[in-house]
Amino acid sequence: MIDKRCNLIGYVGKQCSMYISLNKNDINSSNIYFMRLTLLNFIKIGDLQIQNNTNSAVFTPNQKNFSSPGLPFCTDFEPKKGRIFQIRGYVPHQSGRFEFDIQDGPGVQPGNIQFHFSPRFDDSLSRDPVVVRNNRYFGSWWNEERHGGSPFRRGESFEVLILIDDSDYKVIQF
Repeated sequence: MIDKRCNLIGYVGKQCSMYISLNKNDINSSNIYFMRLTLLNFIKIGDLQIQNNTNSAVFTPNQKNFSSPGLPFCTDFEPKKGRIFQIRGYVPHQSGRFEFDIQDGPGVQPGNIQFHFSPRFDDSLSRDPVVVRNNRYFGSWWNEERHGGSPFRRGESFEVLILIDDSDYKVIQF
C-alpha cells in the first residue's frame, strides 16, 4: 500500500476540453488496461485543457473543487488502493496524440514515470490509432505495451477511469 502524499498535474498542448475527478463508484466498461504500480507522485495530462477538477478521498465526502484552473495544474492527492481518477475530455479533429502520466515530481521531464498512457493517432509504428502504455525509470523507457487498439476517436468525447490497486493501474475507457 502506498501512503505518501501525491499531486495531480495537468499540461496542455492543444485546445481540448477536460474534466477530472477522483473516485467514481459506478465503473462499467470492457476496455481495461493494466500496468504495474510501484511508486506514485504526479499525474500529467498532455494535449488537453482542464475545465474542472474534483478531488475526493475514498468513501469520504471531502472534496476539492476547481473551476477552469490554469495550466499546468497541480493539486495534492493521497494514492490509496481504490482511488479512482475520472478524466473526461474531447479529442480535437486535428489531434495527433495526448497522454496521462503518473510520475515522480511535477517536472516536464521527470526521472521516473510510473504510468504513461498515450492515445496516438499519428504513431509511426502503427497505421491505426493505438494506445501506448509504458513507464520510465531513471531516465530510461521500458518496453511499450501497444496491444488492444484504441477506443479513442478524433472529434469525439471520451471518459477514462484510472484505478489505483495494490500493484496495478487499471484504466477503463468508455
